[in-house]
This record gives sequence, C-alpha cells and structure tokens, in this order.
Amino acid sequence: MNWSRRTLLKQSLAGTALPLFGSADLSDGVSIRVPAMAPEVTTPVEVAIPLSRSARQSADDLAVFSMGGVALPSQMQPVLRWPDGSIRWLSVVFESQPGVSDYVVRRGKVAPLRLQSKAARIRIREGVATIDGVGPLDLIITRHDGTVFRSSLGSAGARVVAEERGPVRTRVRLEGPCRADNVESLFDFIFRFTTYRSRPQISVAVTWINRCPGDSQKIRDIRLHVGTGFEADRLVFGCQTGIYDGPFLKDWPVFILQEDHDQYWAKTLNPDGREQHLSSGGCSGDHFPGWLSLSGSKSGVGVFVPRFWEEYPNEIAIRNGDLSIGLWPERANRHLAGKPILPSNPDGEKPYVKTKYWPVLPHPYQAFFDSELKCLDVKQGTAKTQEIVLCPLAGATERAAFERHIHRGTLLPRRGVLDPAQACATGALGILSQSPRYARLFDECFGWFDRHIDLFKCYGKFDYGDFRYMTAAPDYMAHPGTKWGHMGEMAREGYWHNNEGDPFLGLLLYHFRTGSPAAWERCRIVARHLLDIDIRHYPQWGMYTHGYGHGYVETDRAGAPDHAWLLGLLLWAGASGDPVAWEWIQRCGEELLRFRTDFTRVDARTVSVLLHMLCRFHDYTGKQEYLNAAQAPAEAFLKVQNADGSWPAYMLAKDRPRAAGFVDHVIAALSDFYISGGKPARVRKALDAALAWQFASGDLAVPLVAYGLANLAAATGEDAYRDQAARILDYLDANQNRDPEEPFGRGQVGWSAFAVNNPEEAHLSGRPRQFTGQTRPLMPGFILAYAQPAAAVVKNRVQQ
Repeated sequence: MNWSRRTLLKQSLAGTALPLFGSADLSDGVSIRVPAMAPEVTTPVEVAIPLSRSARQSADDLAVFSMGGVALPSQMQPVLRWPDGSIRWLSVVFESQPGVSDYVVRRGKVAPLRLQSKAARIRIREGVATIDGVGPLDLIITRHDGTVFRSSLGSAGARVVAEERGPVRTRVRLEGPCRADNVESLFDFIFRFTTYRSRPQISVAVTWINRCPGDSQKIRDIRLHVGTGFEADRLVFGCQTGIYDGPFLKDWPVFILQEDHDQYWAKTLNPDGREQHLSSGGCSGDHFPGWLSLSGSKSGVGVFVPRFWEEYPNEIAIRNGDLSIGLWPERANRHLAGKPILPSNPDGEKPYVKTKYWPVLPHPYQAFFDSELKCLDVKQGTAKTQEIVLCPLAGATERAAFERHIHRGTLLPRRGVLDPAQACATGALGILSQSPRYARLFDECFGWFDRHIDLFKCYGKFDYGDFRYMTAAPDYMAHPGTKWGHMGEMAREGYWHNNEGDPFLGLLLYHFRTGSPAAWERCRIVARHLLDIDIRHYPQWGMYTHGYGHGYVETDRAGAPDHAWLLGLLLWAGASGDPVAWEWIQRCGEELLRFRTDFTRVDARTVSVLLHMLCRFHDYTGKQEYLNAAQAPAEAFLKVQNADGSWPAYMLAKDRPRAAGFVDHVIAALSDFYISGGKPARVRKALDAALAWQFASGDLAVPLVAYGLANLAAATGEDAYRDQAARILDYLDANQNRDPEEPFGRGQVGWSAFAVNNPEEAHLSGRPRQFTGQTRPLMPGFILAYAQPAAAVVKNRVQQ
C-alpha cells in the first residue's frame, strides 16, 4: 500500500488539495498500519478513527480484518459525537496478527473470541484496588510535617467508573480523596486501570490533584505502594549497561533512584545502616530503563514505569514483601535542593504570582520546590499523572515472557496509524489535506519541536512535554544601552511556553496529515504535560499563560482568555479516547463562558482568542451557549474596526495607544465566527477590509491570516482567498531557516540566523558561524497549527 501515491493521484484529479475519499460511512474500509514488530508477537493495537459528520450513528456492524480477509478480535466504542449525534471519533482496539502490519476496518462480523486465561484481573472493594497475583495498591503521600495520607483510607468518598467493558480491553476508574488516620484529606487521586484480553499485565495511570485550600502544599514523599505479600528471593532489573540478575536478600532493602535526567543510583541498605552500591556501582548510570522483576518460589511481579528518567525524580524501592514506586521520592530532595530554585515569591509581594515585568533567572532551574523545607511544593490546582505497568509472574515461563516483552518493546499496546488521506478527508480534523506542496515547511517546523526537548534537556516531573519560551544566543545583548539594559537580563528568560499558538494542535494535525508515529509519541508527551501542569484544576479551570515554572509563578490567572489555546486538547479528547481529558477540557470551556466584560476596551488578542475558542467549542459540543457568548466579542470587533481595515491593538482601552496590532488574530477569530454565525455579510465585509490592510502592510509572516483565508475559501469557494493563502505560505516557505548545521534555529521563520557574530570586528579572526538572535516555539507552532489548514485550500503544485 502506497498512501502518498494514491493521495497525489486523487488530489491531482480533484484539482485542489481538498480530497474526497470513498464513502463516509466506512463501507469501503479504513486502512490502519501498525509499526513492525517481532514476527511471532501478537499485541493489542489501539487507534481512534475520525468520521465525517452524519456518516454513522453506530459502529455495531464494523470489524477489523487483516489484508488477507481474516477477522480479528476487536472492540469499538464511540468516544465523541458530532452535534447531530453521529460519531466523530471512534475508538478501536484489536489484536494484531504475528508479523502483519496492515489492517482494515470495514463492515463485517467481529471474530469470535476464544477463552483466555492470561488477562489480568482487578478487584475493588471499599475503595481499595487489588490486582490478582500482585496485591493491593495504595497511594501514600507524606506531608512535610510527617503526616501520612493514603488512598486506601478514602473509601468513604471513593467512586468507581467503568469506562470500557471488554472484550479486548477493559478500563475502570477509581477516584477519591487521600486521607490520614484522623480523616483529614490531602489531594484527590485517580487510578485508571487498563487490562487486555491477551495480556497478563495491568496498566495503572496514577493521578494526584491538589484541590486543597491554601496556596500550596509542602510534600515530602509521594509513592504507590504495592503489597506483594510473597517472600522474594530473586531480583532482576535493567541497567544502562546490561541486566542485574541476583538474589534478593531479606532485610537488605533495595532502591533504584533516578534523581536527575542523567543520574540514577541502584543501591541496597546494609543491615548495619550503610548504603551500598549494587555491583559496586556497575548498576548505576545515566538513564534507568524503568523495569524490574521480583520473584519468589511461586509468585512474582514485573514492574515497568515508562518515561522513568525523562520524568525524574522517580524511584523503585523494595523492602522484604513490599514494593513501591516513588512518584516523588524523598531521597531525591537533597540533590534537587542543590539546583537553581525558582522562588515562589520572586517579587516579594504575592506568593506564586509575578507582579512585575522583571527577570528572575534563566533556564535551567527547579520549580515546584521549597528551598527552605527542601521538599516538593505543590501549588493549588496542580495535577500529575504517571503510568505504571504491573504484571503478575507465576513461575519461570511468565518471568521470561515479561522480560522478553521488555527487550522487544512489545509490553505496551501499539498505536495504529491511519491512512492520512482518509483521516484528512473526514472533516473531523477541520480543513486538512495531505497536499505535498508545503511538506518541507511543515517537516522543518515539526523537526524544531522534535529536537527541542533533548536539545535543551527539558526533562523532569513538571517540565517534560513543555518547551522553553525563548532561548537567547550568545549575541543577545542586555547590557546598558540595549533594549533590556535597564533590567540587565530579558524579563522572559525563564518563561515556559504553555502552548501559546497551540503547537499541540499543530503536532496532532501533522501526525494525522503524515501518519508519523514519531509525531504521535511527541503528542502523547505534550498532552500529558498540558492536561496536568499547564491547566489549573482548582478552584477555577483554565490554561496558564506563559510564565516562570509553567504556572508555578503565574503571570496571569489560569483561564485568562488571551492564552486559552485549547483546540489541540479538544482534538486530543477524541484522538486519545480519554473521557477524563474530555471532562477537563469542557471545564476549561465553561470557564471561558463566564468571562464577561466590555470587549471594546480589552486588548484585541484577548478578544480574538476568546472568540476563536467559543466558535470552536460550539463546533465540538453543539451547545448554543458558546455561539451566544461569541456574539458580544464579534460585535466589538465590528464596532471598533478602523477605517483602514485594521484594529487597534488595545481596542478602545483608556490611556493606551491606538496603534494597529493583533490584526492576524482578529482575522482568524472572525473567520470562525463567519462560519459558525451563518455567514453574515457584514462580517465578511470586515474581513475583506482587514485582509486588504494586512497585505498592504507587507507583513506575510502571519499563519493566523492563512487560517482565516482557509476558512473563507472553504466557505465561499472563491479562488481569491486561495491565492492570498498561497502568498503567505510561499513567503513562509521561502524564508524558513533550513541550515543543516544549526539545530537551534532551524525551522524558524525570523528570530534567528546562522551567522558570524559581529562580523565587522571578527573579519580577521576566522570566527565560525553560530546560532544568533533567539529561538522560540512561536512561529513553528503557529505554522503547524494554522498554516497546515491553509495548505489544504491552495491549488496543488509541488514546490521545486
């Protein structure tokens, strides 16, 4: 199967990059590709299929088949629906065939299921979850004063939700408060258990959320305790340089601690109190692989913690019959205290709030840490989720099978990849196509994000999945006489990006447009960070603006409309099939509905992003209140628009200049309202005037304007809008940094260059070229999120 050839043929026949693929109800089938694996391995495959509006109300007559026509064990569940009730996103899980990579979902009968004895079982009684063959689970949180809180003591407020009921996959959610012996509560917890028919292991996603009164909670230790209950005599675990396989000695506890992104220790505690290195230090290193197996004569347990070193600090500790996974291990606090620590009150006025536009410290630094108490400092409204895989091991055969899955990379389910042409054609992703015309532009933007995390070592419990807001080159001057000379450093030097411009949306669109598995893995990382850290969960919901420590020291309240870039998370709720994500993102939308003000006196960016979100939430939910709320900001733009077609950056706000600004944001938002609001003529007139101003200004580095043009082209069919979109995309394509020797700025448009620093003074020195200026996620993110839709309306012509 060659997707790109078929796609090119269909698009050239259509004459535009707006493909039409087969039948919208899946009667022709949807192709799924699974990354290659060992030829004898059968593994669960998960994928979410977008469907066209009104195509299907039910998936009862669908099944998964190999390309040879063999029906496979599968299950399907609608996870999101269009406003008319038809399926928008369909979750599909099936069991792959050994050595087979290509499958199809189409009408047909599901394969009959044979009895399986491998599937893991979990029992929940009085708020306590017990995994058969492993033991009871307990989330234990130790406050800095020594008070211990347990999920097992929160049974009175616990709730069980059956998210999915087999036959191939089952998902159950247990949630409630963690309590102390005196019934005091601290943090809410969520356990999400996932089991598969053909696998003995169980995946546990553990979430804790600080919904307590007060600015923050000081925490000494957080860990998931697993009461194995058997007497262990053998310990096996992966190391950076090989495998440790030795006896487990009674009264010799073992711990493996990843205390930094490039440092872990494997140690045992001698009965005389000394810490001793396993294998005389041979087990320690940079990156712990995150797995071990502990076994006795008849029983055992395998443990795997994905992203163990990337989300440091983490720990696996064993003491006789008890095993625990340190999600914030107390042993790491001493090391973390030696890092540069972001103060919780850098301006000395209000804790956890930045009151002055003034520098604090550049990256890298440690946030969410109390330097005096030397412990975790969890700001109110913060959450964190980690996945842990537990596998009961009864005997040598199961121990070998567990380790074999680890070495092959087949322990976790595989993610299926959809045919990009089919995914783009549904409309569930918005305006999108697989058009090759600007493929290099988007590939380079994705490359910027794909490199960024490792390039700048953006690892850690709260940092992994975000991007630095700005990184300055050595020629970026801030001494007296320069722009930032009065500060001495740039005020945003330590900001995190917090999804401004919605690069997460762009990464998702890139994945579906290209079928890139690497893009999906990057999306999983970014989604987890956004949902836990960049969104506040209490008392109000909403995304933080860019700021120090993500939202640890906020520069504006969470949920402020000017940075409510939430469309990627809306798309993720369907693409991931995650009902918790869908619940959380709806809470953020409801927070936006509560924003009331005189929109003629608020800056144009705030009003634009709010209007953009209200229209898109209306599209996703069908709720009229979103469209009703969109009327006021839209009317404000129509009222305040300048005679030349632009808008004042600060609208009619008192004591602010009337200079034009954020016109690109307004064009994008009003184009959404034009479609959602029934194509009112006066809105189109305003948009046409704004577009004339934009092109007269000469500024073509405006992906948001390209998005607005895509909306207008799709709504009206007029070629003039397509041609204008092409002008913007051609400019971005021609002015992108693609220097293969410079990884920092490559993929940018503007901001940086690969050049000799101060060439006038250095002309005799032989000084080499270098990264100059600065690099930011802004332009690569805006291009991926808003120029990819524009490429879908431009007439197809491959760039030479």
